[in-house]
Amino acid sequence: MRRLLLMTSVALIGSTSLIACGGDDSSSGSSGVSIEEFCAKIDDLENALEPDDMASAVAALSELVDSSPSSEVRKALETLIPVITKMADIDENDPDAIGELMGLMMDPDVMEAGTVLETFGAEQCGFSES
Repeated sequence: MRRLLLMTSVALIGSTSLIACGGDDSSSGSSGVSIEEFCAKIDDLENALEPDDMASAVAALSELVDSSPSSEVRKALETLIPVITKMADIDENDPDAIGELMGLMMDPDVMEAGTVLETFGAEQCGFSES
């Protein structure tokens, strides 16, 4: 999942990492898991994903939404799912589709979601920021 988050970040904000959060460090969301369990899920999902399999990345992000340890992480993941879905379905030879995707990726809400996830991963899961 770190790889998924990395792929997403590179695509979304041109950096090489992704995940962030505020909120308290020990609580879980209403249907979420502990931070430790969430970070372990990211590791498990990352190991199961193929690097270029965007359809699996969408499914993995959707799975993480249901176990988000905070509402902030949940919202960030929910914000990114439509972008990753669009990336999975894009015709790389269609300049209009590429332009539309770039516009979507530059949306301030999408960029904030990437920042939220990047910070969460670094501060809570110990993932390196690049």
